[in-house]
Amino acid sequence: MQQNVQGRILACLLSSALLGSYGNQSNVQAAEGKPQAPVSVVYPKAGAEIDCASTFLVGAATANHKIFCNGLPVKTNRDGFFGHVVALKPGTNTFILTEEDATDAAKGLSTSVTVRRPQAQPVLSGALPKFAKDSLEPKEDLGVTAGDLIGFAVRAQAKSKVTVELANHKIILREQSAGTSVRPVNRGLDAAFGITLHWWGQNRPDYYIGYYQVSAHDHFSQIHPRFVCEKSGKKIQLPAPCRISTVDQPVPAYTAHDETVVRLGPGQARTTPMPSGVAYLIDGWQGNSMRALLSNNHHVWIAKEDLVLNDQTGQIPHSVVRTVNLEADAYGDRIVVPLNQRLPYKIQQAAGGRLSLSIYGATSDTDWICPAETQRPTHMIDQVVWNQAEDKVYELKVKLKSNNQWGYYGSYEGTNLVLHIKSPPKMEASETNDASRLKGVSICLDPGHGGQETGAIGPSGIHESAINLGIAIKLAHLLEAKGARVIMTRLREDQDVSLADRVKTAVTSKADLLISVHNNALPDGRDPWSARGTSAYWYQPQSQALARQLQKSTVSGLGFPDFGVFYDNLALARPSQLLACLIEVGFMINPDEYSELIRPEIQEKAAEAIERGIEKYLLETGSKGT
Repeated sequence: MQQNVQGRILACLLSSALLGSYGNQSNVQAAEGKPQAPVSVVYPKAGAEIDCASTFLVGAATANHKIFCNGLPVKTNRDGFFGHVVALKPGTNTFILTEEDATDAAKGLSTSVTVRRPQAQPVLSGALPKFAKDSLEPKEDLGVTAGDLIGFAVRAQAKSKVTVELANHKIILREQSAGTSVRPVNRGLDAAFGITLHWWGQNRPDYYIGYYQVSAHDHFSQIHPRFVCEKSGKKIQLPAPCRISTVDQPVPAYTAHDETVVRLGPGQARTTPMPSGVAYLIDGWQGNSMRALLSNNHHVWIAKEDLVLNDQTGQIPHSVVRTVNLEADAYGDRIVVPLNQRLPYKIQQAAGGRLSLSIYGATSDTDWICPAETQRPTHMIDQVVWNQAEDKVYELKVKLKSNNQWGYYGSYEGTNLVLHIKSPPKMEASETNDASRLKGVSICLDPGHGGQETGAIGPSGIHESAINLGIAIKLAHLLEAKGARVIMTRLREDQDVSLADRVKTAVTSKADLLISVHNNALPDGRDPWSARGTSAYWYQPQSQALARQLQKSTVSGLGFPDFGVFYDNLALARPSQLLACLIEVGFMINPDEYSELIRPEIQEKAAEAIERGIEKYLLETGSKGT
């Protein structure tokens, strides 16, 4: 989808979805939805379940009226918007918000909100053995090989003997409580805006854990481990919900489609996505995640539905690399590695204009790294050298002439692996003609959320998706006025667009930049008054400098605090084919920033600041791209 914004902007501004938010000031005041009578609460929703020690109530009341929550004063801003932190006790929590008119305080109008915090499960205690049936781990089927560790955990009667029977093995599980010398188990880490929270979770006398290391002599075939609890001379048994099998021989497989997601653990960090037909050896699984062997000490994980599993006659992933060819095309420079089959690979980007390509299953017999016979000479590559990092792991180290990188990706053409390196935009900027300062540059703007995905909601009920769209449309108009080609991922508030389709729009339109416009929110447990400001996010190293420039310009132009520039694993920041950043202009749930963000003149000011950041980056960096 490619849409020219200049010709459509008027129609968008006249749409009924946008008129209330982006029309004149009287329309904005009406869209704010300031209540005529009782105070309104937009978050949390009545009946919500919140597993946190505190939350915040966000909403709106009549300006200049006093607000109380369960008798305590609530801080409001000049427009009557508020964000109020409340503690949550286990069980049901009811909050009554009362709005009092200064002329007749006795006639307060009230609104109540009831939410629930889950109660901690009581400790299993008593004389007889007992299990919490839903607590048995592992919960997913496992495929294992020699040396793998299988972790077991369960909640069972305190002060009892708990074991797991796995074939002819008996594994002792030990109690994890504060009263023992055993350190409680860290069940994971949560993070929000760089603040890491330890989730210890199971520090209790009825929680037991243990593990078993698979040996070369084990042969399991869909075995259900059996948990055993013994106390007071009584014994009960309970089968685990999972089945465990040993993988005696790795199973050949290949990727079923392009853009296959490859992870470093089940549901964990991503690495380079793979095209279709890439060969793997599967030597384990967890639930629906298949474990693929890349080298002696390196695995990746791929969803089962993204693979085609072969029988034992499948080809072992291996190839010899005899030559490497360099050439150019319309995208930029190409490094072509001929192979005899499609092998897994990983591309990594580093500062100083450097890229590395690791090919798993490949062995060097490389005699030539030279231009291909295409009469298409490269213009960005300075040097390419090979290295055999370990058995069947072949590496290419690429040094570019410039420190600035504009995009890269890998693909297969038949069985030839191609590393594509993007050229800088062919800018035709004129120092004297403001209307052509960004001529030659293609920019994809993504107004975050839309349709059913409304994003955050502000105190008076306006959705983040509407504000994002208002800023993005104004930004598109400014960029086109400077000569840039602009592509929008959506042009209506009610338009549903998936994350994958947004990225596809940017890539297939051959954009040079992808800027995703958002406004921020907070998880429960934080204070909406203290969290404020503008932030920018990048994922690929090539986009970090652009994110910093956007942040600097927006903070300077809009006047919101500098909330920071972050690496973040966001779908709209992940594409490597172009520079991609996400900017959070302000906080939807901060009452003061929200009061600003719903004003058309502030949206215009934000758009102008972002445009200046884009222009400064392109004019300073684009000219140094070659």
